[in-house]
Amino acid sequence: MFMSRMALSILESSILLLRTPVMVLF
Repeated sequence: MFMSRMALSILESSILLLRTPVMVLF
């Protein structure tokens, strides 16, 4: 349960990190 929750938070942070440069560019 805890591991899946941690993986989900890591996935969210990685998506945010990937989406930030896109928002800066456009």
